[in-house]
Amino acid sequence: MGETIKNTETKVKKDCSMNEKDIINDILISYKHLVSSYAIALNEASNKDIYKLFFESFKNISGMQAKIFECAFQNGWYQLETADQTKIDKAYDKYSKMEKELSTDN
Repeated sequence: MGETIKNTETKVKKDCSMNEKDIINDILISYKHLVSSYAIALNEASNKDIYKLFFESFKNISGMQAKIFECAFQNGWYQLETADQTKIDKAYDKYSKMEKELSTDN
């Protein structure tokens, strides 16, 4: 298992009302859904002008989502785990093999 990367958790009041952690988590989930929706909209755009408009919004919302995640991470509400080199190598081999299969002319 990899090493856990985390910050000291900012303590929040736990009662029936929403606290800072709940609010950040709710906003983060909302932005993740927006990013997904804009990705779909980009695929469905009917002309270049609409595509450009959606793409600019996608970039802005995606950037905001990353900042919100960083806020949650800095407050210790999310943690990351480093991957073992073996896991990285396995994933690389797997997807390299798939890429070769897809690029082969049949």
